[in-house]
Amino acid sequence: MAKLKAPLLSFGASGAIAKAIVYFPWKGLNVAREYVIPANPKTTLQVTQRGYLANAVDGIHAAQADLTNPLIEADIVAYALYGSCEPTPRTWFNQAVKDWIDQEVATKKPCLCSA
Repeated sequence: MAKLKAPLLSFGASGAIAKAIVYFPWKGLNVAREYVIPANPKTTLQVTQRGYLANAVDGIHAAQADLTNPLIEADIVAYALYGSCEPTPRTWFNQAVKDWIDQEVATKKPCLCSA
């Protein structure tokens, strides 16, 4: 059930109406869009890409928990700086995931850089 506050007058609204329209705040604006049921493709390429992502997240978490050479604060700061220099700034974790996936696709041997 949608919670409406005079949506046609732009006071505000949130929620869905009859699985047809969705009202929600976005970047300070009250917006509406068509209700969409997302697809979940299970093509070979999509399953492979999801595997890369799962491997990256698991690998980063394992590196953080590694007792012999863990990711430390300096590593996280370095990845954050690296991510902030990209055309589309990203968090340290997203930058590490992107690097991991890029390396796994190119060489099949991903790694993380640490101090």
